[in-house]
Amino acid sequence: MAIDSDLTITNLVTEALKNAGRSNPTATQISEGTSYQFRRVKSDIALKSSRHEALKKQAVSVTVDGQSRYAWPTDAQYIKSVVLLEAPTDWMGTATAGGATSITLAASLSITDSADVKGRFLVTTGGTGSLQIKQITGWDNTTKVATVESAWVTNPASGTTYMIATDHRQLWSMDKAVEWDMVPNPGLRGKAYGGALSGREFWLSAVPDKVYVLWWDYYAHLDLLDNAGSVVLGHIRQYYTLWSQGLSTWFCQRYDEDRYPTELKVYDELLTLYQAEASHVTSMRPYDV
Repeated sequence: MAIDSDLTITNLVTEALKNAGRSNPTATQISEGTSYQFRRVKSDIALKSSRHEALKKQAVSVTVDGQSRYAWPTDAQYIKSVVLLEAPTDWMGTATAGGATSITLAASLSITDSADVKGRFLVTTGGTGSLQIKQITGWDNTTKVATVESAWVTNPASGTTYMIATDHRQLWSMDKAVEWDMVPNPGLRGKAYGGALSGREFWLSAVPDKVYVLWWDYYAHLDLLDNAGSVVLGHIRQYYTLWSQGLSTWFCQRYDEDRYPTELKVYDELLTLYQAEASHVTSMRPYDV
């Protein structure tokens, strides 16, 4: 049996209005509900549990020679970990073409044994289709075509720059931060071996001396996500009852329905259950305390 397709927000709002007593919702009511009540439910869920597994995301960014402070991903609320990826100069270059699940690397790159490159992570660092990370599953040294494990969101093209990571190091984790203020000389150029969060920036323990990649693992803020994006629509699909009940509750309030107190109680119980799913204790080590 096929997996249910994602609902549109208009569908969700329309059904919630019907549940709240508007048997034939008008276009104005649907528009108002999408602009206000939907946003209210989104905020309720975000405030109730900001570290829910359904909100985990990953992103990559590229360092700049001489710059050691980098902004978080714009939709991040909590950073789980940051990993530094590095590659030798000859494993960085400019692609000559791209496909749905492939990228044609620089003609000067020669890797005669495909086992040396299979399984490594390739990051597009600039140009068309930039800031995507994929694992290499195939390599043809004659054509210079690398096959990746899944389709690109945006296909790379001629001019797309890339890095094939040969080394990675965790710079920061949610369990144990590295204190930036204790770094003896954070202004030295080189490879960073740690970092620290400061506001919505990540400060490296050294100033990059070349291009590196920062691989972010984080919990997104539901309020900062695109309503048409896969995370929000997937969240609605997974927690449809919660979203539907929340909208129905606020519509009952909006239209002075007598059922409002009862619907609010059910909504609060669903929010509590949702919050309980995100409750967890991270591992502790003797030197964490």
